[in-house]
Amino acid sequence: MTRPVFKRPVAWGMILACVSLLTAGCAKPDLNSQPMSVRPVVRFHQGETLHYLFTSHRSIEVQWDAQALAQGDKNAAQTMTETLTLRMAYEPVAVTPEKTVLKATCDSAVVKRSSLTGTRRAARDPVELMTGRSFVLVLDARGRITDANELDALLKELGTHAFRLNGKDRIKDQDMINDVVASQWFLWDAVTSMDPNVERPGDTWTSRLSVPTPMVLRKARDVTYTLADVNDMKATVDMTCVLSPDKAPRSWPIPYAGTFQASGTFGFIRGFKVLSLTGQGAEQFDLALGLSLGYEQTYHMELQGMIPFSMRVMPRILIDQTLSMTLEHTVSQGATDIGTK
Repeated sequence: MTRPVFKRPVAWGMILACVSLLTAGCAKPDLNSQPMSVRPVVRFHQGETLHYLFTSHRSIEVQWDAQALAQGDKNAAQTMTETLTLRMAYEPVAVTPEKTVLKATCDSAVVKRSSLTGTRRAARDPVELMTGRSFVLVLDARGRITDANELDALLKELGTHAFRLNGKDRIKDQDMINDVVASQWFLWDAVTSMDPNVERPGDTWTSRLSVPTPMVLRKARDVTYTLADVNDMKATVDMTCVLSPDKAPRSWPIPYAGTFQASGTFGFIRGFKVLSLTGQGAEQFDLALGLSLGYEQTYHMELQGMIPFSMRVMPRILIDQTLSMTLEHTVSQGATDIGTK
């Protein structure tokens, strides 16, 4: 009987194919090749102090005569800038599964401002009086602020320093108190406002943030957050914002009381009407450490004003705003631990 002859190349090819399938089935999955199910959570550790740098910068252009400006008249518009640099330290003084008590201390607060005429204002901004001051915040298990009474009281105290008397009239000078509100009242909002159903990149949720401006306005931004990316235990949260059709909530701080007249150009212009507001931004969050590494938010805002007793002059105000937060470092038991920038 003739024995069958196997063609070795074919046999070995079949064996190699089987081995390849088996090893592929046992291969370690690439976690970055598919969306990860994540749940960013703000966490605090007693004895570990977080140090953040906040910056609020805006450029303002007042267009007195749009037609003349279009024709190249440089005197038809004026510009100015305002910048607040705020360094804050957050020390957890009590941490339980239900809540965290944070002691927030302002290490430094510096305001720089140019006027519409190009000169710099010498008077001290009330916000700079925050340097060395502390207040307590109480947060729930998700990191949402549930008690900010001491912050509210400090903001109202700063508000009293924004006024001066001119005869019997109370005159309010320009200040950046509402920029402090924008940074401190809404701490870690991108994560703490997250919908419980958010798990994967592409999921969205909504919130509402304040709108700091050089004039006295109580406006809000309607924000849409998106869990954009998760990579190497760091989450990126993107955001877009538009002007909210609703008034700012009454629960938000009101640093001023009584009747007053605003000084300068933004006291001379009246009847401000917001025409549009659009913005965007992004925040980086460390999932392993449970803390925000920082964010940057920008928005462009356009307003229309009016001059008393003049129906012809309707100035247009353009504001480009940037708000940012950066984790500078953390200090654990007196020694620098992580995050030094």
